[in-house]
Amino acid sequence: MKRITFLLLVASSFGTLHAADEKPTDKPKLNYIDHVLPIFRQNCLKCHNANDAKGGLAIDSYAALMEGGGSGEVVFEGDSGSSRLYQVMTHEDTPVMPPNSEPLPKEQLDIIKNWIDGGVLENSGSKVKKKKGPSLSFTAMDAGGKPEVISMPESVWRVPVITTQRNAASSAIATSPWAPLMAVGGQRQVSLYNTDTAQLEGILPFPEGVPQTIRFSADGAYLLVSGGTHASLGVAALYDVKTGERMFRVGDELDTAFGADMNDNMSRVALGGPEKMLRIFDTSTGEKLFDLKKHTDWIYCVDYSPDGILVASGDRSGGLHVWEADTGRLYMDLIGHTAAVRGISWRADSNVLASCSEDGTVKLWEMTEGKQLKSFRAHGGGATGIMMAKDGRIATCGKDRTIKLWDANGGAIATLPAFGEPALEVALTHDGSKIVGGDWSGRTVLWSVADPNLAQEIDPNPPTLEEQQAAQAKQVAELQKALAAADAAQAAAQKAADTSKAAHDSAVAKLAATQAAIKKANEDKAAAEKLLADLTAQKDAETKRLSEAKQKVATLTKQSQDASTQMAAMTKAAAEALARRDAARKEKTNVAAAIAKLATEMTAPTQAKAAAEAKLQELAKVQTSTTASEKTAAEALTAAENVLKAAQTKLATVTKQLADLEPALATAAQKMTAATAEQKKGTDRIAELGPMIASAEAALTEKNAAVAALQKQVDEASDEAQKKTLTEQLAAAQAEAKTATDAKAALDQQLAEANAAKAKADEQLAFLTAANAAMGKQKTDASASLAATQKEVADLTAKRDAAKKAREALVAQLTTYANEIAAVTKSRQEAETQLAAMAKQNADLTAKQTALTATDSKEEAARVAAEAKAAELKKTVDAVAPMLAAAEVEAKTVAAKLAEVTAKMTAQPAEIAKLATVVEKTTAQIPVVEKQIADAKAGLDKAVAGVAKAKADADASRANVAAAQQRLDGLKTELVAFQGMAAKLAQEQAAAEAEAEAKRKAMEAEAAAAEKVAASMAAREAQLKQIEENMKKLQAQLAEMQKAQAAEQQSLSGIQAKVAELEAATDDALSEAEAKKEKAEFFQSAYGT
Repeated sequence: MKRITFLLLVASSFGTLHAADEKPTDKPKLNYIDHVLPIFRQNCLKCHNANDAKGGLAIDSYAALMEGGGSGEVVFEGDSGSSRLYQVMTHEDTPVMPPNSEPLPKEQLDIIKNWIDGGVLENSGSKVKKKKGPSLSFTAMDAGGKPEVISMPESVWRVPVITTQRNAASSAIATSPWAPLMAVGGQRQVSLYNTDTAQLEGILPFPEGVPQTIRFSADGAYLLVSGGTHASLGVAALYDVKTGERMFRVGDELDTAFGADMNDNMSRVALGGPEKMLRIFDTSTGEKLFDLKKHTDWIYCVDYSPDGILVASGDRSGGLHVWEADTGRLYMDLIGHTAAVRGISWRADSNVLASCSEDGTVKLWEMTEGKQLKSFRAHGGGATGIMMAKDGRIATCGKDRTIKLWDANGGAIATLPAFGEPALEVALTHDGSKIVGGDWSGRTVLWSVADPNLAQEIDPNPPTLEEQQAAQAKQVAELQKALAAADAAQAAAQKAADTSKAAHDSAVAKLAATQAAIKKANEDKAAAEKLLADLTAQKDAETKRLSEAKQKVATLTKQSQDASTQMAAMTKAAAEALARRDAARKEKTNVAAAIAKLATEMTAPTQAKAAAEAKLQELAKVQTSTTASEKTAAEALTAAENVLKAAQTKLATVTKQLADLEPALATAAQKMTAATAEQKKGTDRIAELGPMIASAEAALTEKNAAVAALQKQVDEASDEAQKKTLTEQLAAAQAEAKTATDAKAALDQQLAEANAAKAKADEQLAFLTAANAAMGKQKTDASASLAATQKEVADLTAKRDAAKKAREALVAQLTTYANEIAAVTKSRQEAETQLAAMAKQNADLTAKQTALTATDSKEEAARVAAEAKAAELKKTVDAVAPMLAAAEVEAKTVAAKLAEVTAKMTAQPAEIAKLATVVEKTTAQIPVVEKQIADAKAGLDKAVAGVAKAKADADASRANVAAAQQRLDGLKTELVAFQGMAAKLAQEQAAAEAEAEAKRKAMEAEAAAAEKVAASMAAREAQLKQIEENMKKLQAQLAEMQKAQAAEQQSLSGIQAKVAELEAATDDALSEAEAKKEKAEFFQSAYGT
């Protein structure tokens, strides 16, 4: 099958995108002024006029009629059946009109009906209003905003409009707010993918060019696509997500449309692009409501607030504006970006707008005062896309090739793996679990937010339906092979599990027998070990007693020796403490004398410091007073300089005014000279033309008199020869009279031109004279102002100089005071330095005195304590001697008992060793058996897990085969339906054209009959005129013919009404045929069938 363009398929499958243009006809359209108002004037206006509007309805003007009456509108364009005006006039509804009368004649009612059905035109220059577009049913939502029915593609073709060798740059990506669905823009198409499975769900055609913006409706049921062809066309089109039907198209830009969005209830679409104009359209009629001009550069992005109250737009120069959606009035300017605004997105509550720019920043704006809540650096090189999710998270992309995720406050959450080219588009899925992005190379990737390594490539350039079917068939075959392998693996795993279970049961029985033998041997060994333990415990007890006895002997011996040694040391320490105490007392006496001497020396510097401080206080007061005076003088100087500067500025201005007036006066004088010359020239020309016109008038009078005389002679002549001669003379005289008339007319024209030129010169001269006088007065006033200003500048300069001298004198005084203060301060600092040194010396001596006192007390106490300790130690030595002798006797008794217990223990270990050997040999078998059980258990567990995994793998493979087969069947069905579309369209076109041709022929036959009757009437009208000249003779014949004329007039009216009905039916049939023809041609041109 030849290459097929999906664009045409959608148009032909789901209906005509736009109604065909009406065919021009020679028949004039019915309108209010020419056709309807005369009927109203004859029958209705007495009761329904502006001054007496019964029922609140006035129909004496088009505007009043369209406004309606007390019960609402009475006329609905294109629908006479629903128009109350027509219903009451035909007496189909009450109150009937005219009241208490029969309905108006059928001819008049037909005019009213055809006027309403024809679009209720006001006058012959009016155009038929566009009919309302398709209904956009908005899906009901629950309290949380979620629609009751989630929209996913159900009958959308998966046939691409075009398939190219490589992808174009990613231009537009969007995700459904409620469904696992994403839309990816490509060349002349938009591809729909399931974000859970990454499967292609459908392709929407966009024949106008490349999509630049894609937006889902608030309920996710519709998709708005804007874009077009650069330097050629820009539009926005709306599609039904379930069916792929193209609902309408708005806009007719001269360049592509970069940004577009629809409001919350889909009643309006906002569109912007390189024409710098934000346009708002009514979706029901396609009519443009507003042209909003504020942007100074290309509009890149447009976004309605979720509540539909505001609409925001951003441009290439960093302009960001917010508009009132209903009125089109500017709401606020958001100033902050320094480069192109590439993306905008609203928070779910419509209170915050997020924007991203090529300046690299993302900014958050509040909508009460337009304040900037947050600004953060998002992407180096510039941010190119942004989306704020329902939970407040923000996804961005930029020229640094990355996709980033931020929290609602601009805190970084994640940076996804970088693209190879700058990232251009970004969007979060409906549940926020995935994020999709596209780059300059056209690569489109779907990442998991939780694990960015889980990424899926999305093809914005899908293959043909045949290629999809072939690929799907290949996948089904591969999955079927995998299913067969999985079933075989499941059977093998079950066999291995059965073998492992038998081995495990045998090892468990062997372990039970071995454990019983070990239990008997352990019981015998335990009895022998208990006896050994009892003997060991007894031995340990005696060993402990012996050790304690020996320890007691050693302790008492050491205690006696230590006490003796300490007693000697304490005696020596007491003597040494006495010597140190006496030395400290001598040094303390010397320190007290030094402290008394230092106190006497500190008197002089203390007095010097007090004198310096008194002097400083005195100088500070004088300095403060002088400083205040200097400040006042400085302020006076500044004020004088400001006044002088203002006067100098004024002087420069006045001087410039005088300089500017001189050339203007010279120019005005030159113009006045020229105007005077023009005035004189006009006056001279008028004077010159006066005699010439008088002469021409005399000549004309003379010629006319000659013509009159000759005409009289011609009329009176009886001789033909004479009459011929006079006639020739008359012709010559008439020619001369015409020449004289032309000459006078030329002179009159010249006089009129001369008078006009003189009037113009007079007007110009008067204007220049007034202007010259005004400039002269300006010069006089400016000269006077100059002199006054020069004097004012001189006076102010003198005042400024005096103020300057006064301030300089005060500054000199302050300098003197500052020098004196510095000298006195230096003296005070020297005294303070000397006093500080003395104070430190005094503190050091006092501290030394305190330390010596402490040393005296400490050494005295040490002497007393040492002597007391020596006496105490002597008592200890005397008490320990008898205790040491008793401890030595006890140690010898315990040693003898220990030898006896040790002899009994010697025979017991051999018996225990024999029993232990039995236990050891039997126990050694346990690990072997346990290992056999463990190995068997591991094998069994592995086999069971293998069975479970093999079953799960087989089930998954079976499900994959079923799903893949179902998708393959769907592709086959879709391909068959697609291939049969061309023939169906051709048949529909042929049938529509045949029906239109039949109606056209019927209309032509009726029109021919009408023309024949009209021709007959025209001939009869001529006869009537002749008959009227002979009225007296042909009165009877005239009455008969008038009767026939009236009858045929009634017949003609009926025929004309029928012709009008047939013409309307023909127009409808032609429109339908044209629409079907467009579908067929559209399909044929794209798919070549």
